[in-house]
Amino acid sequence: MVWNPETFVEESLTQSEFATWENSITAYLNHTATTAKRPTVKDVRPYFLNLPEDTVQHTIAATTAYGGINSHFPMRNQVQSMNPVLQRRRLPEGFATDTFFSTVTSYEGYNAYQIFYGLDSHSIFVYGLGSEKDGPNALLDFFKQVGVPPSILRDNSKMQMGKVWTDYMRRYWSKDKFTQPYKPSQNRAEFGIGVCKGSVTKMMITTGCAPQAWAKAIQHAADLDRNTAKECLGWRTPIEKLTGQTPDISNLIKFKFWDVVLYHEPTHKFPGQAVGGNERLGRWLGRALDHGDGMCSWILTLETEQLIVRYAVRKVEGENISDTTRDAVSVLHKEDRARTEEAFCPVVYTQTGEKDPSTKPGEEPNFKAPPAEVPKETIKDLFIWDRIPNKKGVKRDVKGQIKEVYNDDDGSIQVRVKFKGGKQKIYEYEEIVKMLTKSDDAHAEYWDFDMILDHKWSKQPGRQGKIDVKVKWSGFTEDEATWEPMEVIRKDSPTVLAEYAALKGIVHESRWKWAHKYLKNRKKFLRIRKQWRLMKKRTGE
Repeated sequence: MVWNPETFVEESLTQSEFATWENSITAYLNHTATTAKRPTVKDVRPYFLNLPEDTVQHTIAATTAYGGINSHFPMRNQVQSMNPVLQRRRLPEGFATDTFFSTVTSYEGYNAYQIFYGLDSHSIFVYGLGSEKDGPNALLDFFKQVGVPPSILRDNSKMQMGKVWTDYMRRYWSKDKFTQPYKPSQNRAEFGIGVCKGSVTKMMITTGCAPQAWAKAIQHAADLDRNTAKECLGWRTPIEKLTGQTPDISNLIKFKFWDVVLYHEPTHKFPGQAVGGNERLGRWLGRALDHGDGMCSWILTLETEQLIVRYAVRKVEGENISDTTRDAVSVLHKEDRARTEEAFCPVVYTQTGEKDPSTKPGEEPNFKAPPAEVPKETIKDLFIWDRIPNKKGVKRDVKGQIKEVYNDDDGSIQVRVKFKGGKQKIYEYEEIVKMLTKSDDAHAEYWDFDMILDHKWSKQPGRQGKIDVKVKWSGFTEDEATWEPMEVIRKDSPTVLAEYAALKGIVHESRWKWAHKYLKNRKKFLRIRKQWRLMKKRTGE
């Protein structure tokens, strides 16, 4: 067995590492790919009618020979494909990819998108994700619908470095490339995200479309960008640079995103509805490129808010429009204008987190007390509760953890929260501050405590197996300390309990192991504790 780096998917495998694995057939098979031996002129020339040697040599350099044939003896049926890489188009350029999230669940149920950005053609392709764990499925969709690039540049997220993603990269012979840790600017896909976000923001401002339409808006923005000529490409389009084919934009210049249109309903029964016949009103949400001949459209139905594909679509204009239809369109346009105006009007919040009805447009709000300030470096890893819709659309209280605090392109501070079940949501920094500082009861009396004195197994009915802690309240003596449920005190001030567990040396016990997280970053959580006390005093006044 001879060490040859060309036969290994893992390029980092050294000769010394290979020597340690030489006797392990299983390890060898797991780290080898299909034989990639390049044929010689002598091997190929007889099959090409003995063409001149220089012609055959250039042919070998311009082609690949990665395929394998079932030559087993005796013959047997081959069930699984031996050459998955040959089932997909091979792209001529590398791509970069990244994941970005939305604060609103789309009509399709998406909460995030995976973007693929061509490094040479600047072409953009996007695929919706229910959650971040769906990223490998988006990779397969990209391979199936667009092609397999020679390499994919990405950051160091767990999903994009996970086993499933890596297995797909190996199966289709696409090279791994990663950015330097904590250097997101090295990922060219960030530019593509900026292009999509800018276009979607413009569409939402000019059309007043519903927030749930953001996913189709991103797809339409990517479609427009792929078919827009760019000076850096010699005034050719990115899709032509990638595929070599001149694109057709017929359906892109007939409708605008969120236009009110009439579409054909083929399931109607003659003579149809009393008004409208076999036509229905809907919203145009971009081209359905995977349907028909490329002239099909995505339509949002007004009656059920379902996404459907239709070929027969026309504008709501001209003489063949009833007065009832015109009236319905006028109502829809008023709703759009209201959403557009709402997007421009400053939203004023009271201390309870609701819009102040006494503040008129153009007036400065008059708060009795300024909102509490929370240093952004102290809120990471904290928990919040919010009402999140489940698969059936029913909203329920779900606990989420703050995973990331970052500055957006417009300079605003954004907070990414991950909820149970994998859903993620982006909040404005001010929203998180209000969640952390709001009081359960604005008129409730505020109680603060100085320290934890003792703990014991609870003897109260219904609390068997749970712990009570003895709390010394501020302004009271130790003789006036009371026993309180540990889970209540932990929810209010976990750092105090963690300090008590460390002092008593009981952190190793099963009921107190949660304190490890707080004790590892002691200085950080001491700042959080101090800030928490200040916030509670301000909200309790």
